[in-house]
Amino acid sequence: MPSPLFLSIDFGSQSLRTCLIDDKGCIIVKEVINNFNYLSPQPGFVEQDCKWFYQQLVIACQNLTSQAMADKIDLSRIAALGITTMRNTLFNLDENGNGVRNAIVWNDSRLATKLPKLSLYWRLLFNIGNVFMPINDEIKKMQASAFINYIAEHQPKQWGKTQHLLLLSGYLQQQLTGHYIDSNANIIGYLPFDFKRRCWFGKFAWQQQALAIKPQWLPKLISPGKSIGVVKNEPIKELGLVSNLPVIACAADKACEVLGAGCYQDGQVHISLGSAVTITRVSDKFVGPKAFYPAYPAIISGQYLTEFMLPQGLLLLSRFIEQHKSSFIFLCKDKMKDQSLEHLIEIYIKANKLAANGQAFDFNKVNSGEPIAQGFLEPDNKDVFAKYIAVVDAIITGIIDSIVLAGKRFNSPITQAVVTGGGANSPWLLQKIADAVQININKPKTEQAGCLGVAITLAVNKGLYSNYQQAVKQMCQLDAVYLPSSKNNN
Repeated sequence: MPSPLFLSIDFGSQSLRTCLIDDKGCIIVKEVINNFNYLSPQPGFVEQDCKWFYQQLVIACQNLTSQAMADKIDLSRIAALGITTMRNTLFNLDENGNGVRNAIVWNDSRLATKLPKLSLYWRLLFNIGNVFMPINDEIKKMQASAFINYIAEHQPKQWGKTQHLLLLSGYLQQQLTGHYIDSNANIIGYLPFDFKRRCWFGKFAWQQQALAIKPQWLPKLISPGKSIGVVKNEPIKELGLVSNLPVIACAADKACEVLGAGCYQDGQVHISLGSAVTITRVSDKFVGPKAFYPAYPAIISGQYLTEFMLPQGLLLLSRFIEQHKSSFIFLCKDKMKDQSLEHLIEIYIKANKLAANGQAFDFNKVNSGEPIAQGFLEPDNKDVFAKYIAVVDAIITGIIDSIVLAGKRFNSPITQAVVTGGGANSPWLLQKIADAVQININKPKTEQAGCLGVAITLAVNKGLYSNYQQAVKQMCQLDAVYLPSSKNNN
């Protein structure tokens, strides 16, 4: 009897990935839609029509199933469907599940100014606490960043029509099943969610009072691995799938990526090397990265993810290469034309044993937007390779600082890191990270860790593995291990 397949969907901010994955973690068919365009009615606003998100899902799944049938894959082997998505993307829906306004995407920077008022009890309590810590400022910052507070202030008519409030994961699942249900590991956003207990806060909690939300708008929450429902007849036809396909609750993008990378043990660290760099520690303890910031629920019950972020990340290198392209053009020889410019630069640096030669780049100043940091990236005919290495070193320093902080927050060291993302394709970069942090760096085979995390969740749901630990061992394959040079020399 053919082994089951799992339909894994990973909806990010710039791409949508759909994969058919088998019970060994191998990708059988893959479809990717890239380069999304969003609406920006005002500077800093990022939004899109609600239906657009579902339409992208339909297109991707149609292309995937067409590929599968062309490869003579029996679609009845698909045992379940699961979705992971970008976080904090908000959908206001009416009683029929239709959008009352465009969905607001996580990187939107609008701020509310008219903030909901807390009860006298909480105001008195926080005023007392504010003597010792800036509690009031942090609460106001959170309230201002909450999209729902902006909508209540500036679009009261749309706010009044709202009957359901969902994140992107919940919206796509509702479109497929008709149920207003989401995973309790998906609620990463400005909602009255108790990250430690994985449930909604009660009506007297300050988190409820701080947001212009009615409790009845919020979806029912279930644990990852539980069934949300089956795909309705109309979506089944639109997506080209088989009937009675169950939709299983999964988790937010980072939680799925961490699990799909093979991180499931207390103390492991996952490093995602993308446009933004994130450092995530897996733990059995609920410890946030800093005061007022929570840890996030992991897929495995009782585990949490403590996340540190370098917002600019490898985007800095992309900007640097683009602005200095004329200085690197000599590397693009015909015999190397299939290599990326990033890879050619690294080969040249390694072959010539180049270093930063005293060049220093202040990573923190870029994140604060100071002109001196922006100037560092501009061409000035100085040693472009030294400056490139200085930018890389600054990123690695940020990673080291986050790992050190992760160790201090838990009062226990980190002994292993797993790296995914576009930057994980650079052996030179991974070796530099291993040498700098002095711990082993594992690189998984998969380049679709988010989709694999979804597939692992589905495999456990279908009973192929008795627990997540067993599923990870069977479905996550290791590509390489980078040891610190000090260990290699011993």
